[in-house]
Amino acid sequence: MLDFSRILNLEYLDLEQCTSLAKVHESLWSLGKLRSLSLRGCLGLKEGPNDISWMTSLQTLDFQGCSRLLKLQLILNKYERSKLHQTLGKSIISPRISKALTFLDLGFCNLGKVPDTIGELKGLERLNLQGNKFNSLPCTIESLSSLAYLNLEHCFNLSSLPTLPFVNNSSGGRYFKTISGSRNHGSGLYMLYCPIVDIQRCLNWAFVWLTRLIKQPCHFRCGFDIVIPGSSIPWWFNRLFVGGSTIRIVDSNNMDDNWIGFTFCVAFCVTDPSAITGSSHNRLSTSLPSPFYLSFESEQAEETFCMPCRLDFKGGSQPPKTQNLEHVWIIYISRPHCHFVKTGANITFKACPGIEMRKWGLRMVFKQDIEIIQRNSQYQLEISMFVCPSEILLQDHGLVIEEVPESNNSSIGPKVQLPYNWYVTDEEEKENLEAKSKEINLANIGL
Repeated sequence: MLDFSRILNLEYLDLEQCTSLAKVHESLWSLGKLRSLSLRGCLGLKEGPNDISWMTSLQTLDFQGCSRLLKLQLILNKYERSKLHQTLGKSIISPRISKALTFLDLGFCNLGKVPDTIGELKGLERLNLQGNKFNSLPCTIESLSSLAYLNLEHCFNLSSLPTLPFVNNSSGGRYFKTISGSRNHGSGLYMLYCPIVDIQRCLNWAFVWLTRLIKQPCHFRCGFDIVIPGSSIPWWFNRLFVGGSTIRIVDSNNMDDNWIGFTFCVAFCVTDPSAITGSSHNRLSTSLPSPFYLSFESEQAEETFCMPCRLDFKGGSQPPKTQNLEHVWIIYISRPHCHFVKTGANITFKACPGIEMRKWGLRMVFKQDIEIIQRNSQYQLEISMFVCPSEILLQDHGLVIEEVPESNNSSIGPKVQLPYNWYVTDEEEKENLEAKSKEINLANIGL
């Protein structure tokens, strides 16, 4: 077993796919200069860290696929801290670890419980908990005010959620500034196939996530999305359409210039997961570029916002037969990337066989909307997405929309397929180049 106590200057360590690794030397968890640690796919690993408080530089920590973990605490609890403090005569918890760690991946680790101390990691911006066995989240998760990505999909036992307050951290966005290519990493909240009983609580989480990220654009690039259990379109979406119908924006010249983006929503049901399995990862079996996506189609090209969650069950455990397969997918696209406003592109949701679209809608988002919601949130713990606050007025009267007849919506010939975030602003380009430069420097020295 490798002793790390003699390589204290180590900054990057990749032990991915070391399947015979059952335990790592305890000295690993004391490396104060380590920035990135990957133990992804270490199927034999049985013990994680008791405490990572000494790892004050750690930014990314990846345990995905460590399915035999029997012990994972991350940070000592208050009692253990106090006991060790008495023994050592000094504090062992550094406030820097709570701000340094931005990315934590615990996906498919068979966790029966999320450690309560996860709330100590206040700098977390991305947390992957998908494919685990816990039935609830600790209340301390409300302390993660910088969190912009939370993946809970395929957590087949998750039945309850704590309250999520309207709190955000303006010092976030470090993930996109340090990881090159991260611009293509989506932000959002994903609860696909979670049997949560309180659908109203899910909607409240979605509403908090939506407004919190819109208010802090440093936490996403171009847009983000949310997938939650449910069957109803929230009140937020004032323009509603039948599932499968196509619309286009005819005129927007008389709009209030305070608009900041568009939100879209679709209520859908997975009626046949096996049909999705046959088409989602085999483009030869379907004409669609993705099994489920929001489409902006013009004469020459089609921009797509694809569903990021895996809708089939291939490669994972099967959910209970009583699992609710009805969900709501919410998408936000920021103003610089709303090309469809000017181009008159046909807008619709498209899906492969096995997915039924019930209804969809959209809403133009204005600065005033977010300000009013935040002001209201000071007086109540939860805001319902079913009940519209009386202060919020619909301000998109200058937005003229028309439905496109099916006969005018048929594609002729192949088109250029573009992701919705193909347009890169000058600020995003500068940020990506700086992150890439850091990685090139590390590669030049063999890291």
